Order: sequence, then C-alpha cells, then structure tokens
Amino acid sequence: MNYQIHQTRLASYNFRHIAGAFSRRLIEHTLQQLGYAPPVIASPEEIVGGFP
Repeated sequence: MNYQIHQTRLASYNFRHIAGAFSRRLIEHTLQQLGYAPPVIASPEEIVGGFP
C-alpha cells in the first residue's frame, strides 16, 4: 500500500510538532477521513527500540 501523498517523505529529528499524541491522532484521523492510510509517525528510538 502506498503511504505517500504527492510522493513526499519526511525524516527529521526535529518533529515534536507532528509526533505529539494530539497531533499524531489528528493527522491519522484526517488522512483516514480522506481515504489514505496514515504513515507511521515515530521517533528513531521508537523505531529501533532505543539506543545503547
């Protein structure tokens, strides 16, 4: 399944504005209402299970 809109990807360590619980839910809800599957919005630590 294609999770991209307009072929855009985002990779950033400065993403507090989109990774907060409220923003995350809002983004997911909005995309689902538009018929899109929401992307995974997670910190690097969440993705790899933490750093040593």
